[in-house]
Amino acid sequence: MLTQDKKLLLIGQVTDLSKIPIRTIRYYESLGLIKSSRRTEGGFRQFSLDVLTRLAFIKRAQNLGLSLEEIGNILQVYDQGQTPCGEIKEKLEDKVLQIDQQIDQLLTLRSEIKGLLSGWKNISDHHEDTICPIIQNTSNTTDSCPYMESNDSQSEQASNSSQLKAWFDAQQNEIEVTYLSSKNSYQQSGWGSTSERWQFARKLILKAVNKSGTFLDLGCANGLLLECLMQWAGEQGFYLTPYGVDISLQLVELARRRLPAFATNLVVANAFTLQRPMQYDFVHTLLEYVPENLHLEYLRRLLEQLVAPAGRLIVSSYSSRSRGIIPLDIETYLQQLGFQVQGSTIAQEVDGWILTRVAWIEKAL
Repeated sequence: MLTQDKKLLLIGQVTDLSKIPIRTIRYYESLGLIKSSRRTEGGFRQFSLDVLTRLAFIKRAQNLGLSLEEIGNILQVYDQGQTPCGEIKEKLEDKVLQIDQQIDQLLTLRSEIKGLLSGWKNISDHHEDTICPIIQNTSNTTDSCPYMESNDSQSEQASNSSQLKAWFDAQQNEIEVTYLSSKNSYQQSGWGSTSERWQFARKLILKAVNKSGTFLDLGCANGLLLECLMQWAGEQGFYLTPYGVDISLQLVELARRRLPAFATNLVVANAFTLQRPMQYDFVHTLLEYVPENLHLEYLRRLLEQLVAPAGRLIVSSYSSRSRGIIPLDIETYLQQLGFQVQGSTIAQEVDGWILTRVAWIEKAL
């Protein structure tokens, strides 16, 4: 029987020495960032000791903000016998420019917050429909806040804010009741059928992905879709760095456990009010995350604030046979809202039933 070579490490030993989870090591291997030297007769991977050097480099490069695609390109230079420090310098110079853009966005947010604080007026009245009316009744400027400046429409705004909050609360409750009622990973991502049909119904989202880059999934649930998209993209030669947002803390915690290497990229937030210090190459969303009368405002906000120049806003709609729900004709709907649709696709079963519709908008440079 073939035994383990003392100079080779099993994947569990690599995990113990590198402190990197087995799932992540396998993902790196699928992307070609690391390679196993051989397998035992039992089929277990064996790695040479230099895998620890590569993993340490990957971890350090990620901490500096480099994407897995960029890291892969750097390692290719290294594997050709060249020192890749020149390539790394160029990447880090680009990263500084990105950080400067993020700083500008943060300064804008800082200015907004200081504007709130400069006109702050303490109140003692208790309000059942708001926790802090000063910030909850404010939209971009302090002009709409009744506790900072008078406004003829303040009562209407407070009513709308209360109704909107109740709508989002109901959505969160429905999602948590439905998704968290099972330990099944697919059901925790809103899917009730087989893994094969899941792939057929979701993989087409990648048709909107035309390059490697950052991918933000709004309503990421337990992170299964992000994980699958990363894997499917890798099979097509693309590298996606995952980011996710969900309104449910419990679901985000599941996503963080599923994608531990990217746990800091997964946050709890309301997609409609989301503010992030960066923009993304791809932003994926469903329209059901906001009331219908806010669809246009929501999509415009995503395009302006979250989608990077030359990036794409990807909008999907899913069906449900059991509930008799057919997907929205996303392409036509987006056009009716005034958007120029770059492309669209559908996943249709042999009997004609449409599982998924996807359309995408490309942001100009």
